[in-house]
Amino acid sequence: MDEGRDGSLFPTADDAKGVSEEHVDESEEEVRPASAVPPSEEQKDENTFSFNFEVNEFSTREKKLYSPEHHFGGYRWRLLVFPAGNGGIGDRSEHFSVYLDCPGPVNEADVEDPLNDGQGWMRSASFKLRVLSQKPGGKPFERDSSHQFSETDCDWGFQDFALIKLLYDPKESFRVNDTVVLQVSVTLQDAQPQYDSRKTTGFAGLKNQGATCYMNSLLQTLYTIGTFRRGVYHMSLPEDVNSTNITYALQRVFYDLQKGQGVVRTKKLTRSFGWDTVDAFTQHDVQELNRLLTNHLEETLKKEKKENYISKLFEGKQCNYIECVNVPYKSENHQTFLDLQLTVKGCKNIYESFDKFTEVEMLDGENKYKADGYDEPQDARMGYKI
Repeated sequence: MDEGRDGSLFPTADDAKGVSEEHVDESEEEVRPASAVPPSEEQKDENTFSFNFEVNEFSTREKKLYSPEHHFGGYRWRLLVFPAGNGGIGDRSEHFSVYLDCPGPVNEADVEDPLNDGQGWMRSASFKLRVLSQKPGGKPFERDSSHQFSETDCDWGFQDFALIKLLYDPKESFRVNDTVVLQVSVTLQDAQPQYDSRKTTGFAGLKNQGATCYMNSLLQTLYTIGTFRRGVYHMSLPEDVNSTNITYALQRVFYDLQKGQGVVRTKKLTRSFGWDTVDAFTQHDVQELNRLLTNHLEETLKKEKKENYISKLFEGKQCNYIECVNVPYKSENHQTFLDLQLTVKGCKNIYESFDKFTEVEMLDGENKYKADGYDEPQDARMGYKI
């Protein structure tokens, strides 16, 4: 589900309230109730079909929901919807999320696919996801994609499908009586041979559990650091190798990335964090996850009398400084770090990101610096050194 969740067009709860029901005068437009929107299921030809999904009480829903299943081409199809978005916990996102989900064949015994090399079922399809306008002549909001659905990658779509604000626009009539009508049109395609990442590139990929692409990126980065990987391998195994111990779970992921066949799964690792399915569909902060992992590993290594292993690998020093231009005053604050937040937007490469991180900011005009020992605010340079 990577493309959909990463490439994937949020209001916050306050934004949504800003366009409140009392500001939406639906009486000015002729609007059909949701139940009057055209057929809930339609087969256009032997390869194409569509179905609708009405989501009632849309604005109050916080959890994901599935549409009823529809059978076509020997497979089961349904929509997966996050009315509040699946980008964070608690606060509503600016976007709501919509995916097409294929739980698998209606009858697995009837499905034979010579191209999948024994790795389970596959079904290729292109599809269009729409929010239908509920007024005569209204145009839908639409996004399209294609995907090879499989046992290990059964849903695809958009984390940022559309702005929730769009539903509160009275001109569009996408939300009537707090009901939103979604539609998907699916076109079945010829199956493609199962892609073997290790055979093609020498590396294996990681399964996205829902919104764990950020975690997968971190794991792949850490795995490629040979010294870190060897340190993880040399940690003592827990007595119960089936336990939800973070160290063992990480060792297992690294081993599968190095030696395993097919896609590498991370559910045992996320269970060792104490996460459930909801957490897997929630975008967490990658820095927090990195610190959770490294702190745990550092504590484990201390017990094995291998102190400061993580620090020796990753620790750096930074200095925040303020230096006055016209008087001899300089303030410095030295700190250690294990990771840095760099700006990537507008930067061509990591070197430009570091240049942006260390660029000097002038404190002048109304923003002059009040230096100790001087009555008047001073022009100064402020920045970071690594």
